[in-house]
Amino acid sequence: MSNIITMLQRRIIIHTVTFLFSFIFLFGLLLPTTSSGQVRIDKIIYNKSIRIGISGNQPPFSIMSKNDHLIGFEIDLGKRLASGMGIQVEFVQLPFPELLPAMESNEVDIIMSGMTMTTTRNLKVAFIGPYITTGKSLLTKSTKYANIADVSELDSKKISIATLKGSTSEAFAKSYMPNAELVLVDDYQDAIDMVRSGEISLMLADYAECLYASLRFSGDNLQVLNRTMTNERIGIAIPSDDPLLINILQNFLGEIEASGELAEMESKWFHSGSWMLEVK
Repeated sequence: MSNIITMLQRRIIIHTVTFLFSFIFLFGLLLPTTSSGQVRIDKIIYNKSIRIGISGNQPPFSIMSKNDHLIGFEIDLGKRLASGMGIQVEFVQLPFPELLPAMESNEVDIIMSGMTMTTTRNLKVAFIGPYITTGKSLLTKSTKYANIADVSELDSKKISIATLKGSTSEAFAKSYMPNAELVLVDDYQDAIDMVRSGEISLMLADYAECLYASLRFSGDNLQVLNRTMTNERIGIAIPSDDPLLINILQNFLGEIEASGELAEMESKWFHSGSWMLEVK
């Protein structure tokens, strides 16, 4: 009899423990969890600041002013984002090739730096946008190069091309001008100076950056291809594990586009040259 009671007691204990573990497991599933992305946005809110990675040398997206302050389309965009979130903004200036690694290592929260939304980049990070569409052009002193009918005319060993390291311009040059001499720079200003001095044949960059250089150094007989060779969709790069921050940025861009603010920023920085008076 005592053995039967003991067996019953064991069964009761086993069933009780099983029930408790099942309850704890199910209860745990119902509890709100904190993903790595949630930790990221929580940190932004806790610090009351968002860190935006930016090159700081891609006019009119970003450039240093005479007063040693960053100005540009993406500077205004970043400030407007922080204002809408009720927090501060910290622009972390890095060479363009170092921006994506910096975000992967959590040195910056997002990137706004004239970055094209490519499939290759999208395999590693998420993109919000585009907030503007531009395209590749070229800056040169040569009337011949400024009036090419097809990009294949630049595929020659006699031509030297400077462009930004790690950019879609580098990829474009390697794909369509493999025979040309390619000079990679960390800063577009270096490429502009090379064109001005005659050290290289041309600079390959976004149309707006080429146009800026031709207007700023108008006395150097710089010429710009009068059309774009590609269609570049520029967006905000963000870690793919950040669903809440992604949603915030989607809503932010939708809001300023609907209100007309985005169009006003584009007009100020891409269709008016008055801001160049502020540049060093």
